[in-house]
Amino acid sequence: MYDSAVPSEKAILGSILLSGDLAYQRCTRLRTEMLSLESHRRIYDVMVEILTTGSDVDYLILRHALEQKKWLEAVGGIGYISDLGSDLPRHFDPSAHIDIVIDAWKLRQVRRICQTISSRADDGVETAGELLNAMQAQVMDLLVEADSRDQPLVLHYSIPELNKLLQQAAFPPTKLVGMSYGIPKLDEFTDGMRNGQVTVVGARSGVGKSSIMLQAAHVNCRKGIPVHIFSLEMTKEQCLRRLWAIESGVPFNRVNKPALASARELESIKVAAQRVAEWPLRIHDKAELDLSQMTALARVSVRRHGTKLFCIDYAQNVEADGRDERTKVARVSKTLTKLAKDEGAHMMLLSQLRKPPSEMYGKPPHVGDLR
Repeated sequence: MYDSAVPSEKAILGSILLSGDLAYQRCTRLRTEMLSLESHRRIYDVMVEILTTGSDVDYLILRHALEQKKWLEAVGGIGYISDLGSDLPRHFDPSAHIDIVIDAWKLRQVRRICQTISSRADDGVETAGELLNAMQAQVMDLLVEADSRDQPLVLHYSIPELNKLLQQAAFPPTKLVGMSYGIPKLDEFTDGMRNGQVTVVGARSGVGKSSIMLQAAHVNCRKGIPVHIFSLEMTKEQCLRRLWAIESGVPFNRVNKPALASARELESIKVAAQRVAEWPLRIHDKAELDLSQMTALARVSVRRHGTKLFCIDYAQNVEADGRDERTKVARVSKTLTKLAKDEGAHMMLLSQLRKPPSEMYGKPPHVGDLR
């Protein structure tokens, strides 16, 4: 099927032939896969290779490079590349045509997503909710992929960043730059959890990973910062009881077994539960949540509720593709890191460490155990 963006693709390639690097600098948003024709993708790739080596592009250089790759006939031969740019003025600005090509690529991706989801719906294996989550995740990824490539010069964001630094310099030395972990010594050492970053908390089973997560949720919710917990280990009711213990100061064993609590402690728990109920906190405890569903829910949470801190308990429980546990967890970590950067939130990712050999029992773990 003929793509209406083909004439614009030819105009872009022709402008690079005419103006070389000057035209190519306007193509920072354009990627090879956005071109609809395989022949145009090959020509564009060769042009980029030539320009990135510091050489100029002209018809003879382009022809020679295509011949070396044995692509010349596949792209239409000498006649086709000679015709590129033949009707364009010198120093032609391809910007408008780049917009057309990118928009056409977006439409192709939308059709692909719709066809994929439609095919999965016909299979009847997945629920409507699962399909909607998958579709939303793909659409969100497309929006980020399509819009984040047009990067301005450093001039446009260096001054705002400098102003932010100067504002931070005016803070009292004890004031955190990021969000608190709820543990003063850890805050002092790290300067808090900053937006767009990921904290990985690795520990062996039963050491207190979930406690750190809930401590962080507690201190930030009390400040009015929206928090979203993906608790794939504990139920939301278990999370709540632990939070009530932190807020009330009543030992957790008495919150967990209220028959052991005194009347005063029960009243403290009641008051704490009422405070927690007013926090900007969401707890998602669906055990079989997969990575695409999680990222879709997280993006919605940012847009609807302004969520700034996400806690995932824990990485090995997230359903994700991977030939083994190591590659699966690596995919989870990579995806969540990208999500944190895209959405300007902070991710706290809990992870189990490998079981140590017998001679290492009782010794502190190291980074190799996390890998």
